[in-house]
Formats: sequence, structure tokens, C-alpha cells
Amino acid sequence: MTTLQIYEVLAVIYKNFGNPLSVDDIMGLMKGVSKRQLSRALEMLSDAKYIEGVLLCETLSAGDTEVIGENIEITLKGIEFIEVKLPKKTRKKLGIIGCFD
Repeated sequence: MTTLQIYEVLAVIYKNFGNPLSVDDIMGLMKGVSKRQLSRALEMLSDAKYIEGVLLCETLSAGDTEVIGENIEITLKGIEFIEVKLPKKTRKKLGIIGCFD
């Protein structure tokens, strides 16, 4: 999972601000991302407190973590990260320049 892929997951949640998403919703919007990649990205974003509503479930196979979530939303910290800390070039690449201007 690259940093850009993690930003892409956060951008999808950001663009849907106010509309909680499920893991399946995010997968539908993130064409080409595997469930394992998405689970890892959501886990990282949740650990960083950029999103909420993520439930982690340990699996029996190789200690992998499965993400379960029906009400995943971006937090104020996540919004601040996107709007203040992400470079304009990255925001433009993610299609989130002027989303709420």
C-alpha cells in the first residue's frame, strides 16, 4: 500500500463528508483496490484518528486484520490533514481541490 493509495482512500471518504460509507461502498468507489489493501489503509487512517467508524477483527489466517464498518466517516483531524497538510499538487491529483469552496 503506497502513501498515495492511503491518501486516495481518505479522499474518497472526504468527498463523501456527511454521508457515512461502508467498506463495500469505499471498495465500489476505489476501482482496483483489493480488500486487503483497503483494510490496511482503513486501519492506518483509523489509528491516526483521521477516520472513525472502523471496526477491526482479527482473522485466523496469518494474523491478518479484517476491517468491518458500515458508518465510516472522516474526522475533523482528517479534514484538517487534507486541507492544511497535504500539498496542493497532491490534493489536485486526488481531485479534492475546491471540494467545499
